[in-house]
Amino acid sequence: MRAALEKRYSVRTYTAPPTEAQTAFLCAALEKMNTASGLTAAYLDDGAAAFASRTKTYGMFKNVQALILLKGPRDLPDLCETVGYYGQALVLDLWEKGVGSCWVGGTFEKEKLEIPAGEDLVCVLTVGQFEAPGTKDKVILNRLHKRKPISARITADAPLPTWLAAAMEGVRLAPSAVNAQSPQFVWQGGIVTATIGDEHPMHLVDLGIAKQNFVQVAGGSFALGRGGSYIPNADA
Repeated sequence: MRAALEKRYSVRTYTAPPTEAQTAFLCAALEKMNTASGLTAAYLDDGAAAFASRTKTYGMFKNVQALILLKGPRDLPDLCETVGYYGQALVLDLWEKGVGSCWVGGTFEKEKLEIPAGEDLVCVLTVGQFEAPGTKDKVILNRLHKRKPISARITADAPLPTWLAAAMEGVRLAPSAVNAQSPQFVWQGGIVTATIGDEHPMHLVDLGIAKQNFVQVAGGSFALGRGGSYIPNADA
């Protein structure tokens, strides 16, 4: 399993924005992601104003400066899920470059960010350099990231093959809004599908994130949309 899947955690305290080299990597990755997905995600080197209110952020974030604005055309199909699916791949790549991040859906001041007409800002990623968490941070992380067992995330009509159990472990490690871990998978007739029980924007983002973690382990790709099916590699 890719090390970043197991080691990456949500970073809420930053020591500095990304370095020049990290920023160059980030911007190039964003360009590729936007081309592949239809998104218009953008890097903002100074988004501190959106995180200045301790009331709005519940005091959970410190020294936020750089942001990735995860946005796209309002009429893009499955916009929220697309943000999660492609954004999570970016998050894992950034972790391997030493850039910490945190998905943030509502605990910031959206009105401080300028979004072009015809586009929707789904959520943001705080990004930057960071240090290993202290004892207090570890306690918070453990509380926020308690994981449901695989058995609670998938319904199956047969025992899970080894590759599927491994992919579901990747799903289990996926970040999730308020740790809801809502996406559910189904293994039936040799086909894997994934869905979610509501259309809350951040839960749809979670669905995309969970699908991305699945394919990070299993390879292949996942069709977007509620009930979308897993598509294995042709040579699998």
